[in-house]
Amino acid sequence: MKKKLICTLIAVLMLTSLIPFGAYAAEQIDSVELSVKPPRSGTNSDDVAPDVTLDSEHCSIYGTNWLYGPNIYTSGDPYLEFAAGNTYYILVTLKADDGYEFEKSGRTATGIDEGFDFFDGCTVSGGDLVFSASRTFNTDYISGDFLRLKIGV
Repeated sequence: MKKKLICTLIAVLMLTSLIPFGAYAAEQIDSVELSVKPPRSGTNSDDVAPDVTLDSEHCSIYGTNWLYGPNIYTSGDPYLEFAAGNTYYILVTLKADDGYEFEKSGRTATGIDEGFDFFDGCTVSGGDLVFSASRTFNTDYISGDFLRLKIGV
């Protein structure tokens, strides 16, 4: 009887020790600051990558792309000839560090950004923020929490 009781106690202790790992919640990133620079007139997108500087902890720049317009994004850089006085758009994707995720506002995007939750704590200098939303991916080829920003410069 004592042996069975000891085995049961050990099993309970082992199971309860796993609870903190299963109930682990990522820390929330509630604000992000970055700055962008407009492209110089006379250059083009093949020669000049979007100039973005991130000034925030617990996340990093995952990728930047030029956009054809404020509501369309591409996985590659479109060819754009930059002219003075025009507004151009960039897509900036940030990735939260392990153990962190971007705070979700509860409002979910639709259309091409369906599945993304809006992120309200973003400050951009040098450009106008058009769209800011995050999504957590957990698949075989990509995992982590990502923030998608569309910025006019």
